[in-house]
Amino acid sequence: MRLSGRLLTIAAAAATIGVPSAIWMAPSAVAANTLVAYANGTGTFAGTSSCEAQATTSNGCSLAEALGHAVSGDTIVLDTPGSTQHYVGNWTVPTSVTIIAGFGVSNPTLDGNSGSSVGCTTSGGCTGAILALADGDTVTVDGVTFTDGDNVEGAGGAIDVADDATGTLTVRNSTFINNTAAELGGAISNGATSGDGTVTVIDSTFTGNESHGSGAGGGAINNGGDGTSASLTVTGSTFNDNDSQIGGAIASGGVANADLTISKSTFYDNAATDGSDIFTGGFEGGTATASIVGTTFTDGRNPPGDTAIAAQLSDVGLVDNSSVTVAGDLFSLACVQGPADWTDLGYNAATTSDTSNGQSCLTPDTATDVVDDLVGDIADLSDNGGPTETDMPSADNPAIGAIPNPTSVGEGVALCPRTDQRGFHSAGACTMGSVEPNGTAPGGGGGQPAPPSVTVTVTSNDNPSHTGDPVTFTATLSPVPDCGSVSWLIDSAPPPAGTPTSGSGATWTMGPISSLSVGVHPVTAVFSGCASFGEGIGTDNQEVDQPATSTPTPTPTPSGTGPTIVAHVTSAHHRHHGWYRSPVHITFTCTQGSAPLTGPCPGEVVLRHDGRHQTVTRTISDTAGRSDSVTVTVNIDRTKPGVSVRGVTAGNTYHHRRHLTCHASDALSGVATCHVHQHRHVRHGVAHYHYVAVATDNAGNKSKTSGSYTIS
Repeated sequence: MRLSGRLLTIAAAAATIGVPSAIWMAPSAVAANTLVAYANGTGTFAGTSSCEAQATTSNGCSLAEALGHAVSGDTIVLDTPGSTQHYVGNWTVPTSVTIIAGFGVSNPTLDGNSGSSVGCTTSGGCTGAILALADGDTVTVDGVTFTDGDNVEGAGGAIDVADDATGTLTVRNSTFINNTAAELGGAISNGATSGDGTVTVIDSTFTGNESHGSGAGGGAINNGGDGTSASLTVTGSTFNDNDSQIGGAIASGGVANADLTISKSTFYDNAATDGSDIFTGGFEGGTATASIVGTTFTDGRNPPGDTAIAAQLSDVGLVDNSSVTVAGDLFSLACVQGPADWTDLGYNAATTSDTSNGQSCLTPDTATDVVDDLVGDIADLSDNGGPTETDMPSADNPAIGAIPNPTSVGEGVALCPRTDQRGFHSAGACTMGSVEPNGTAPGGGGGQPAPPSVTVTVTSNDNPSHTGDPVTFTATLSPVPDCGSVSWLIDSAPPPAGTPTSGSGATWTMGPISSLSVGVHPVTAVFSGCASFGEGIGTDNQEVDQPATSTPTPTPTPSGTGPTIVAHVTSAHHRHHGWYRSPVHITFTCTQGSAPLTGPCPGEVVLRHDGRHQTVTRTISDTAGRSDSVTVTVNIDRTKPGVSVRGVTAGNTYHHRRHLTCHASDALSGVATCHVHQHRHVRHGVAHYHYVAVATDNAGNKSKTSGSYTIS
C-alpha cells in the first residue's frame, strides 16, 4: 500500500518509565553547554554571541538562535511557559541536543501555527514539521507541548525523524495536540522515505492528531517506510482522538523491517478504516513485528467494524511477513482484519465479538484469557493519577485481579507483579490492561483512588532582600501530612553545608541564610511523599538587591552623628513573588543625631496604581547640615489575569469527550498557573461535562471561567 511513492512503515517498542524534566540552573547561573531560548527572543545576536550570555533577559535568544549556536550534546532550555506565549515556527535541529522545559516553566509550546507565515523560518509559511532532525541526530525532548504542526506535503506534523537519513528520538513527558500530516505520522514520523530511525516515547499524550491523505497511515505516529529498519517503543503513554485511514493512532510496517513494542499504555477513541488504534504490516519483503503488553484499548472507531488492532495488507500473500503478539491486554474489541500471525501469550481480556462483518476476533488461545462483555466495564478517559490520563476498569470488571502473582509469559515477559501506566505498583494479583485499580502509588501511597497530593507553598521572611541580610524560608504543606520529609534546593542545588533546616507536619523551614548574591534565586521545597500522601513541590523566587544606601551630608564636626530615616512597607496582602496585589502603605521612622531635625519626619505614602518598579524616596536633614535618605521600590499588580478554555464551545454537543486546554495572559506580573478541570454527570441518559478554568498571576490575583457541553 503506497502513499505518494512512499511505502507505509511503522513500529513501536517499550521502554522504562522516564523521569520528570531535569531541574536546570537559573539563567543567572547557566552552565556551559546550556542554552536558553525565549518565545519572544529576537534571535539577532551575531558573531560568536552565545545564548548563555543572552539568557538573563526576556528578549534574549530565540529558539532558532539557540539551535544555531548549539553543538552536539548541548541542552536547550525553553524558558517561556505555553500559557504565556508560544514558540511559533518550524525548525531544523542541526545536531544532537536535548530540549527541555525550564525550571518552573509549565508546558512550553512549540506551535506550528497551522500554515500561517507568522513566526515561520520559510517564506511559504509554517508548512513542514515543527522539528526536523538532521542526519545522525540523537535528540531528546522532555516536558514540551507540540501543537498545530501541519506538514502539508510530507510526513510528521510535529517531528520528522530519519527521513532519507538516520536518527534517534526520545520523547518524555510531552504532549502532542492537533498536529497533521498529508501522508504519514500526524504527530511523529520515523523513517518515512528511506531513513533508518529509532523512536522512544515515554509518559506522553497524543490528542487530536491526524494523517489525512488518501492511504495515509499513523494518525499520531508512523514508524517505517522504504529504509532498512525502523523501531518504535511506546510506554506509559495515552493516545486519544487521533485519526487516519490506516492506524488511527499508530501505523507500523513497510519495506523496512519494522519493530513495534507497546507497554502499559492507553488507546481511547481513535479512528481509522484499517486498525482504529494500530496497523502493522510488511510490504515487498519487509517484516513487521508488534509486541503489546499490559495495554488498554477502548472506544476505537473503525467503520464498519470496531477493530483495535489490524494486520491487513493490500496483497494477502504477504501477510506472513507481519505478526502481532499480545499479553495482559484489555480490549473493548480485539479483532484481526485479514490473515495475520496473531500470537496470544495469555491473560488478555476482550468483548464477546460480533463476527458478522467478516472479522476474525480474539479467540482464547489459553485458558487464561477472559472473553466477556467489557465495554460497559471500563470508565471514560480521566485523570486517575500519574503523568497521563487512563481508562479505569469498573469494580466488577472480570479483568481485575485475573493475573496471578507471580506470572511471566513468553520470553521473560513479566505480567505480575508489575508497575502500571500511572507508576502504581501491583498489590497481590494483577489486572489486565494498563491500570492497577488496587495498586500502590509511588512512595507507598494507597491504591485507587490515588492518595491526596500535597501542595507546597514556599515563602520567605523578606523578599526582596538585600545582600548580607539573613533570610529564612518556610514551606507550608496542605493537606497536613503525618509522614514524609522536605528537602530544599537553592538555584537547583542543595543549600550550603551547615544551613539550618527543621520542621514537621505542615511547616518546614530553612535558614537563616545570608550568602545569597544579587539576582533572583529559585528556592524549592520538595516533599518526599509517604504512605498516605503523594509527592509535592513548591518554588519561590527570592529577589536579592544591593543594600539600600544612605548619603548623610558631612558633619561640621568629626564627633557629630547624622540623622537616620527608615521606611516600613505594609499591604493588605503579603508580597507574592515580589509583587503586591493591594495598595501599599509606606511609613517612615526618623531619628535625630547630634543636632535637631530641620522638619518633621515624612508622612505616609500610599501607592494604589499598578506598575513595576514604583520608587519612593524621602530625605531628612538636621540643623548641622547633615542628611539621610531612603528609597523604596514597589511592584503592584491588582489586575486579574485573563483566562479562556480552548478545545470546546460552551453549550455545544459533541460525539466524544473534548481535550481542553487552559490559556491565560497577564500583562504585568505574568501568569503563574493555569488549570482546567472537567467533571462528568449523566442526566436522562445524556452525558454532560462541566468545566472550570482557573488562572493565577505571580501577584496572586485569580480569574475563573466555566462552561459545559454535552456528549451525544
